[in-house]
Amino acid sequence: MKEYEYECFPIDLKNYGILSAKFSDNQLAPIKSEINEIQKNFDSQNNRKYNSKLAGNIRQEYKLIQSEKYLEKLVMPMVELYDSQYNYFRFNQLSKIVPIMLSDSWVNFQEKYEFNPAHCHDGILSFVIWIKVPYDMKNEITNSPGTNSRYNTAGMFSLQYTSTLGTIIPHDVQVDKSTENCILLFPAKMVHCVYPFFSSDGYRISVSGNFKFKVD
Repeated sequence: MKEYEYECFPIDLKNYGILSAKFSDNQLAPIKSEINEIQKNFDSQNNRKYNSKLAGNIRQEYKLIQSEKYLEKLVMPMVELYDSQYNYFRFNQLSKIVPIMLSDSWVNFQEKYEFNPAHCHDGILSFVIWIKVPYDMKNEITNSPGTNSRYNTAGMFSLQYTSTLGTIIPHDVQVDKSTENCILLFPAKMVHCVYPFFSSDGYRISVSGNFKFKVD
């Protein structure tokens, strides 16, 4: 037996994670219907243009109106599960129990080379749902400018958070056709970004929104 042989036990430090799920086409039908109406004629949708509210370097960004209440109802079970999983609302300093509401939602029609810089959102929880992705990741990685890079981020959605040492850790999500109808729910203040894609001339369509406490 070695002189200093002993058994070690790992202790993981707590942190907030993310939740993911995949919706059916039927579950997303009311949302996709509104998106299709917007896409038919962008020029007629100037009253709901949302660019001034968002960080995205994306030309076509629009507020959702008709389907917003439905979207709230669809995602709310995930919000409740997130709190159950992470006890996330325990930092709430309000003197009484306050309901949660979807404060805003929008759709992005992202084109080739467009991107979302690193940013965070208002509220307590945010989400993204990928409605349509016009490329597959293998082809995207192969045809991007970073094909020979050790860190090729083409087409990816990246969540960024600090480690226990204070360094920035990225959690990169490979977004392609296989992630259509998928949702990610994450803390609104978690920094994230959307990298550009290069291998398609089609729109990458995503829906996002923020949940907040409903206060008077």
